Amino acid sequence: MSNFLQAFTSLRALDYFEFFTLFAGVVILVAVGIRASKTRTHQSKKEKKPAFPLKPVSELLLPAVAALFLAWRYATGTQTMPITAELGIMLAVIVLCAVLHIPTKHADDMLEKEGEPQCEKSPRKSDEAENREENPLRAWLPTATLLLLTALTLFLLDQNFSLMGKSIFALLSTDPLSFTNYRFFLFAACTALFYYLVPKRAQWVVAMLASIVFYSTYGRKRMVFIFAASLIAYFAARKMDRLQREIENKAEAKKKCKPILLLAFAGLISMLLYAKIGTWVMQTVGTALRIGGAETAKAIVALGISYYTFSLISYLADVYWRKDTAETNYLHLLAFTIYFPKILQGPISRHKELAPQFFEEHRFDYEKFCFGVQRMLWGYFKKLVIADRLAIFVNTVFGNVEGESGAHLLVAAVFGAVQSYCDFSGCMDIACGFSECLGLKLAENFDHPFFSRSAAEFWRRWHITLGTWLKNYIYMPLVISPGLIKMSKRVKERFGAQAAKNMMAAIPLLITWLITAVWHGTTPNYLVWGLYWYILITASTVFASEYKKLATVLRINTETGSWRLFQMVRTFVLFMVCHVMIISKDLPSLWLFFKRVFTEFHIEGFFNGSLYTLGLDRPNFLLGIVSIFALWSVSMLQRSGSVRERIAGSNLVFRWTMYYVLFFSIIIFGIYGPGYNTASFVYMQY
Repeated sequence: MSNFLQAFTSLRALDYFEFFTLFAGVVILVAVGIRASKTRTHQSKKEKKPAFPLKPVSELLLPAVAALFLAWRYATGTQTMPITAELGIMLAVIVLCAVLHIPTKHADDMLEKEGEPQCEKSPRKSDEAENREENPLRAWLPTATLLLLTALTLFLLDQNFSLMGKSIFALLSTDPLSFTNYRFFLFAACTALFYYLVPKRAQWVVAMLASIVFYSTYGRKRMVFIFAASLIAYFAARKMDRLQREIENKAEAKKKCKPILLLAFAGLISMLLYAKIGTWVMQTVGTALRIGGAETAKAIVALGISYYTFSLISYLADVYWRKDTAETNYLHLLAFTIYFPKILQGPISRHKELAPQFFEEHRFDYEKFCFGVQRMLWGYFKKLVIADRLAIFVNTVFGNVEGESGAHLLVAAVFGAVQSYCDFSGCMDIACGFSECLGLKLAENFDHPFFSRSAAEFWRRWHITLGTWLKNYIYMPLVISPGLIKMSKRVKERFGAQAAKNMMAAIPLLITWLITAVWHGTTPNYLVWGLYWYILITASTVFASEYKKLATVLRINTETGSWRLFQMVRTFVLFMVCHVMIISKDLPSLWLFFKRVFTEFHIEGFFNGSLYTLGLDRPNFLLGIVSIFALWSVSMLQRSGSVRERIAGSNLVFRWTMYYVLFFSIIIFGIYGPGYNTASFVYMQY
């Protein structure tokens, strides 16, 4: 800011005149744009026909951005073109925006002035949609114009906008906008501000552009993958949709669409496999062929590639099954794919559930906005106060498994399980909370998983969208596949109906869990992790009747609270064991962990103060315990209703006391600040 003021005060009188001329131009353009947007909205309601959604953007935002850009460059003394050239560019943008606005508004105004009745709009012809598809330029020309102007503006920014001698893109890419980055708060506030200031029909454009900016901070090279994936899905879905409309016979249409679907799947999955095993393949093959530098070769891992790939696969499958309609505007699909709150760690949203929300009019709702902010605060409490604090202890202990006692390893395993939950669910709370501020509802990804009473129930409550996706697009298609049905009939004839039923459940479940393991990681630890959950869930399904008989023989009352508590503790222990499999470096480290827990367990390690020497001192260790208790208490209250609504319905003193306690708990007890780099969200690596 000091550089800006110094440059501004050093301007000559002529520069002042030019600057304030441009500033006045911005004010005029904004006023005209708002007036034009209101006029078009009123006219659209009068005619009962929606106006073109991108025109208000071109009327208001683009001229304002261009003028502000020129004004800023003159104020900071970074201009590289004569004033006539820059004013010429600005005038060209204004003229182009005016041309986009003339055909509908000015003609009707002229008719009104002459006192003649307005021409009635001819009813929409049935073949207009077909003509538009036959001539895609008609549908793409306005969108292409907007993209061209945006690209030109970005090019000028990158070439001419200089701040401390660096390109604006370089500044963005050197500091990714993670949810825990202080710059994210300014970014989120600006996004919400513009989101509610622009015409309601253009809100999705603001969300899309903000998402592109957010994604670009993680590296422009990574953006190639998400653009390529969305283009593959867009053209494949359009082609399938066209075939389904042209071919009346559904079976024949499905047969024609299947190769397109498989080809699109191959393209999407190949990019995902490149991200998962590309580094290993390049290093292995390069070393075998003796290619120089192969040992250090690394694949470019696109941000959120696992999440948006699964979302696009579900979109294509739904279009193929006629459960969803294909997007006719590529930017609409891009807005859904790249939406930044869900790009880091999900949730894995379905197109037909989330995409329509982008194109609804979202008016500012004070209650929803406050609820969204409150949920974000709760997410930051989970992440900064609990997860990042426990991570210090967990990383210290698991970094030296061979030197730690069994007691320390056991505490680290418990803390690691809680850390994983708070980290992941905290990110979901931030994403869902910010989306709620914008009037958008993301799918819930957690439902108090530590209250689960079985392994199967746990996975219905943990990473819900992943489990739902795997069930709908992997497990169920396998169950109803002709090959498996034929195999089950043979098993039934030879071994009986129960064996066939168990096989129908076991084989699809095995394939599903292997895919789940590869999705999480490609090391042997993840393979063991997948088989571990497969065995638990399969055993609970296959031997369900035997477990009931055993409980009857042992006279166990399965309806008591103590039994339910035992089941919850058992499920937590099972999850804790599986989490140890993930955070262990390799299988030998995993084996060493269990060996030391059972052979080197010394109970005095809980009481001799040694726990306070493993990254967390006594106050921070105890604060971690208190925070876990606070998390458990809130979770218990959430089981019987919304805590946010209860607080909102309380008296003023109590309500604001709770808000201040939560806010200052994050400020005072959060793990952040100089000298500490906040840990990335755990599930970003998947």
